[in-house]
Amino acid sequence: RRPPRSTPKPSSAASDVYKRQVQDFISSMKDYRLDIDESSLKAILNTFDPDMTGLINYLNFFRHLRGELKSSRKAIIDAAFSSIDKNSTGKVEIWKMKESLMAKYHPDVRMRKKAEDEVLGEFLETIETHLNVSGHKGDFITKKEFEDYYESVSASIEEDTVFEQIMNGVWQLDFGVKKSTPTKQLTVTQTAPFGPTDAPTDYYPWQKAKQ
Repeated sequence: RRPPRSTPKPSSAASDVYKRQVQDFISSMKDYRLDIDESSLKAILNTFDPDMTGLINYLNFFRHLRGELKSSRKAIIDAAFSSIDKNSTGKVEIWKMKESLMAKYHPDVRMRKKAEDEVLGEFLETIETHLNVSGHKGDFITKKEFEDYYESVSASIEEDTVFEQIMNGVWQLDFGVKKSTPTKQLTVTQTAPFGPTDAPTDYYPWQKAKQ
């Protein structure tokens, strides 16, 4: 049995390059007259670039900016994935997500600003872009990748109720919603799962058919 691999340390030359990049970063902050001491600037760099590569990972950067995802939002994201992953395999094919997504409940479709196919195309484009940035390959998306994608979406939606209603609508969930809950019009100005919209939208229309 092989012993666990240790993380390789940067070479002397790489360390010298990294030190110059740190100094460049510190100098740039001073040029912009940001009142941050040098030790704090180094701590910021260590947070975003713990491996001292001189590069900042896109997803890690935004994860630190967003902060930890609320447990209530994570729960509804998990519920959405489970609604697609019927066999609990932990992964689903991307085309299956397209079939499961109810684009007709997107605000721009209901307001006749966009066709359903256009909204579906935008969804696939944004999620595939997210997957490409994270180095994903293949036709499947895992539960973790699905959560990471919607964690990014969540960061752009301030109100918990708005996020819940959007997820309930496009994935046809009843998460956290009582059947007696009246439908209501909401104006969403944040970035919804398929792009920004300011259209007043009823996010519970599918529930009328269930009642």
